[in-house]
Formats: sequence, C-alpha cells, structure tokens
Amino acid sequence: MYKKNNFYISQKYGPMIIAPKRQYINKLSKALCFLQAKDLKGFRRITQNLKIIFIAPLKSTYNVLRVKDSAWLVCSQFFEEENSLFYKYLASLLSHEVQHVLQYKQGRKYTGYKAEKEVYLIFNSALILRAYKLRLCCFMVRWTI
Repeated sequence: MYKKNNFYISQKYGPMIIAPKRQYINKLSKALCFLQAKDLKGFRRITQNLKIIFIAPLKSTYNVLRVKDSAWLVCSQFFEEENSLFYKYLASLLSHEVQHVLQYKQGRKYTGYKAEKEVYLIFNSALILRAYKLRLCCFMVRWTI
C-alpha cells in the first residue's frame, strides 16, 4: 500500500483499490480475506473480473458499477460503518457486483429486474446468503429510519 495525491493505493488481492483513508482499504481487505477463506470461487471471480475499486471521499452511501471498465465506485461514508459484521456485508456486496460484470462479459443483460433476480439466485451458499440477508436488513433499516 502506498500513498499518491492524497489517496492510498493497494493491489494486494487483484483489483486496484484506491481510497482516501487506509482504514477503508483495511475493511475491504478484511472482506476479501473472508471470501478467500469461505468462498474461494467467489473470491476468484472478484479478483479476476474486477479491475478497480475506487472509494470516493463523498458523504454518501451511493455506489455504482461501471461494467465496461470493470470498476466499482463507492462513497466513503459507506465505509464509516462500525458494525462487526460489516465485512460480511461488504463481501456479499462485492460478490453481487462482480456478477453484473460477468453478465456483461457474457453478453447478457446486466441491469434491470431480471438481471438482479439472476444475481440473487446465484447466492446459494448458506454463508453468503446469511451475509446477504444481513445486507438486505441493513438496507431496509437505513431506508426506514
């Protein structure tokens, strides 16, 4: 990991990770380590198909995937979460987003209801499903508060 123009840059696991704070890269690394230990196939999908993860210094939980560039942009407020299960949520989110990259690479539709439904159905691993359900609960709670 090194610092350039007020951003930390790491490429330990495959995708280049660019973040305004070292702790954001550490949280992302913890999520990738979790996937490497619990879902090696999912971990390999991420490291082989996602080129860049850019954590923008913006006060938002917005995230967007640019499938043509295999790049994921996520805002830094998202990484301010201090929940002890956050890395599992982050691992499930990474797995979800890389599936859209694969849909694009395979020439299939990667946006819309059918594409989302297909991605949800892929998560048949009990561990990933639990993390994914946690992610959905967190999402619902944020929208109801």
